[in-house]
Amino acid sequence: MDEKVLVNVMLPATGKTYDFWVPTSTTIHDATIFIANILSQREHSMFQTTGESALALRDTGMILDHNTTFADHNIINGFELLLV
Repeated sequence: MDEKVLVNVMLPATGKTYDFWVPTSTTIHDATIFIANILSQREHSMFQTTGESALALRDTGMILDHNTTFADHNIINGFELLLV
């Protein structure tokens, strides 16, 4: 069974944060699409996904490589990300 982590994602367009359970083997690319689509539906008046979104570390702003996984970055429960 795939291990999952709970990540906290901030959407700058709203200033709100959202929690997501993500399998550690998921690529950053797939997670970005999933998260962007959910937030686009939830916050449709403030955010519309263009397919060019990225996930970044909230504390440094470093954009995560789309070809890596959450496990590659040692992302653990409570990790804070930014959808850019």
